[in-house]
Amino acid sequence: MSVKVTKPTVRLQDKINLNYADTIPVERMPVGSIIQTVHHAHVTSGSANSSSGSWTPVSGMYVDITPRLPGSRIMIHCMINSIYGRYNNVDTTSNYNHLRIYRVMNSDTQLHYCTSQASGANGRMDAEIQRQQNLGEHSSRFYQVMDHPHTTMKVRYQLYYISTGTHVLMHNDTNSTSSMTAYEIKYAGDVTQ
Repeated sequence: MSVKVTKPTVRLQDKINLNYADTIPVERMPVGSIIQTVHHAHVTSGSANSSSGSWTPVSGMYVDITPRLPGSRIMIHCMINSIYGRYNNVDTTSNYNHLRIYRVMNSDTQLHYCTSQASGANGRMDAEIQRQQNLGEHSSRFYQVMDHPHTTMKVRYQLYYISTGTHVLMHNDTNSTSSMTAYEIKYAGDVTQ
């Protein structure tokens, strides 16, 4: 008596196209893996002056992320477009802007200055944006910071600025897009910098 053996048809292409990342728990992903990415695009133009001497949020420039692991690092990319150097004939050496990224936690007014930020004086990411540009300047500025919020609650990263003198921060004034992106990265090791 003969026995007939049959094998199911397996298409190699189907196996290659399987998305195994959807089936791996984040706890088992390798260190350095990007666990999630959140992006917020801002297309509305705006201008403001924070000459009051206090740090002020840039309207629309934020990104919200809810970390999946409490030990994750969060890498924040910030792209701001079309920053004017001259506005209302202000182009002296005493008028310029500084930028900084804060994190807001627990949905309240508690602000935490991001750690591991650029090495500008007093934690400023750019010491002199558009200082004395006689004809004005349209440009794109990119900033990257790393943070470790030690939480699995929602965190908002918000771009803040401060103007000295009467300088004005303008963005997206030529139908451009600014954005902020947050990447959660699996990390293992010391909690220190």
